[in-house]
Amino acid sequence: MSALAVSLRHRLERFELDVRFEVPVGLTVLFGPSGAGKSLTLALVAGLRRADAGRVELSGRTLFDSERGVDLPTRQRRVGFVFQDALLLPHRSVLDNVALAVRDERSRRSRRARAHALLEEVGAVELAPARPSTLSGGQRQRVALARALAGSPDLLLLDEPLSALDDPVRERLRRLVREVVESHRVPALFVTHDRDEAAVLADALVRLRAGRVEEVVERGGVGEALARSSGAERELAAAHARIRELERALADAGRATSVVERRAHAE
Repeated sequence: MSALAVSLRHRLERFELDVRFEVPVGLTVLFGPSGAGKSLTLALVAGLRRADAGRVELSGRTLFDSERGVDLPTRQRRVGFVFQDALLLPHRSVLDNVALAVRDERSRRSRRARAHALLEEVGAVELAPARPSTLSGGQRQRVALARALAGSPDLLLLDEPLSALDDPVRERLRRLVREVVESHRVPALFVTHDRDEAAVLADALVRLRAGRVEEVVERGGVGEALARSSGAERELAAAHARIRELERALADAGRATSVVERRAHAE
């Protein structure tokens, strides 16, 4: 049974997105090359942009329906978002950054207690009094993940949150992301163009290219799909290389012809 159903169309000046997919509870990777529409899809699902047309349903709740005029504000969608840049408030402590995002707690004390518990869950409780400017990249992303969880989200959206980190930190945070998704039992969309990251993280995979869904792969078939994708990309790269060689050969032939014609004209 799908937890998230997405059917969206959106046109930019030089790009058109038209995606349809359904995903279950667990970690679904949106995979594809840069410019495929992965981050735009997340922004539309979260309500950070308004789609031109389509529908988004989350656990039976309609977040967006262009035909019915439904377009819930981002805050009402109960979505937790982690960006590539943690976007923490620089003048607030780590604890305050998380506490400000806590929902369903009325008192300041209870919000801070919830924030403290979330920082402990992501292995960053010792950072509670620190300011964001003193944190490493990995530490900032741990705090950003805690903040995303603070709103008790029904959906997690992670837009290449580990791409700026070095390999050892990325590996640790991959394990953390998986643990968090499993413990909170929510659907999560994780954007990456890194094949190894997709293979490690994906319960399911949605492969995008040029604004379209090429393939939706359910649990158990991710490794095979990524292997097929790798082979197809190698063939495409080889074809592009052959085209470039042909273009260079034609250009050389054109220059040679031009030289001969000029000499003939001079004579």
